[in-house]
Amino acid sequence: MAQRYPQVDLIRNEDNLGFSAGNNVGLLRSSGNILVLLNQDTVVQPGWLAALVAALDRHPDAGVAGCKVLGPDGRTLQHAGGSIERPLILGQHYGH
Repeated sequence: MAQRYPQVDLIRNEDNLGFSAGNNVGLLRSSGNILVLLNQDTVVQPGWLAALVAALDRHPDAGVAGCKVLGPDGRTLQHAGGSIERPLILGQHYGH
């Protein structure tokens, strides 16, 4: 992987940390204005990233953005966004 994509900073953990902890390790080593987290089985559609960035640009007070997630059949809605409420940082998941 490192030889094929030399521009990528490959992180090798000694143990399998799981998805969430693995994301946290990557986020701590990352920089940039926008960071994207994807599951390993994610299939994206053309223009998905531009649409996500445009949504963040329209709402500069937003700290996170998500997208509609469909099941493997391409029709079943699994996720349609959410919200994070202050001051307790309680998350609300929309979908199902």
